[in-house]
Amino acid sequence: MLAPYRGRIAIVQIIETILGVCGLAAFCVIAISVGMSTSNWLWCAFVIIAYIVLCVLVIYFTKFTYNKKYRISHFLLAIFCRAENNRHYLNLGLELRPGYLGKWIELSVVNTADHPGVISYFKSRFLKPAIEMRTRLAEEIMMKN
Repeated sequence: MLAPYRGRIAIVQIIETILGVCGLAAFCVIAISVGMSTSNWLWCAFVIIAYIVLCVLVIYFTKFTYNKKYRISHFLLAIFCRAENNRHYLNLGLELRPGYLGKWIELSVVNTADHPGVISYFKSRFLKPAIEMRTRLAEEIMMKN
C-alpha cells in the first residue's frame, strides 16, 4: 500500500527546486534580452512580474500536490502501523507508531505490568481520557446549576 507513495514527497520538492532554478535562469536571460532590445524599461518589468506570478502559481500547485500526497502517505503509514500492531507487535509487548511528520516509525514498549492484555492497554490509553473529559464536563454543568 505504501509503495506508490515512497519518496514521492522528496521527488516533488526536488522537481520544484529544479524548475525554480531553470525558470530563474530563463527569465533572467529573457529579461536582459528584452531590456537590451527595447528602449522602454516597462517590458523588462513586465517579464519580471510575469516570472513572479508564474513562480507563485507553481509553488501553490506543487504545495497542494505535496500536501495531498503527504496526507495520503501519513494516513497509510498509520493504518500500516495499526494493522501490524494488531497482527503481531502488541502480542510481543511492542507498539509501532508513525513518527514526527511520518518520517520514521517509532517503536515503543507497552507496559504489560499494569495491563494483563492488549485490550485493557488500549482501554486505558484511549477510553480513559475520553471518560475523564466527559466526567469533568458533567461536573462543570452540575456546578453551574
